[in-house]
Amino acid sequence: MSGTEEGFELSWQSFTLKAAGQEITGITGCKYAQKVTREMVYGASPYPVGRTSGKVENEESSITFLELALREFLAALGNGYGRKPFEIVAQYGDIGTPVYTDILERCMLSGDGEGGGEEGTDAFKREVPFTFMRLKRNGLYIIDRRR
Repeated sequence: MSGTEEGFELSWQSFTLKAAGQEITGITGCKYAQKVTREMVYGASPYPVGRTSGKVENEESSITFLELALREFLAALGNGYGRKPFEIVAQYGDIGTPVYTDILERCMLSGDGEGGGEEGTDAFKREVPFTFMRLKRNGLYIIDRRR
């Protein structure tokens, strides 16, 4: 079963983002992902006899800020903002749905996006790349550390 009784699915209006403790509404996009890389283990057989438990690799991540929101965020991080770790809390939820929470731990900016603009009526935006150490989706990690 999918959606709510009214037929609604989660959408951009269902998304809230807090970074470095402040809610940021001046964003138009946010993307992050992770994957597990494993190797197949072969013995004296053409078929695998097992696989490694693997390692978690975090994909390229970014937040697309409206220009003024980015300026406020960088000012809040302060001088040396490219070396200041922070946490991101992304929440998804709407009327009739549970609230799902993703926590991106120990984030750090890896740039501040391409500046400038073009003639027209569009607001200035900057896609700002960042890295993170671990992602907890609704309290769950992709691999349990077991330690």
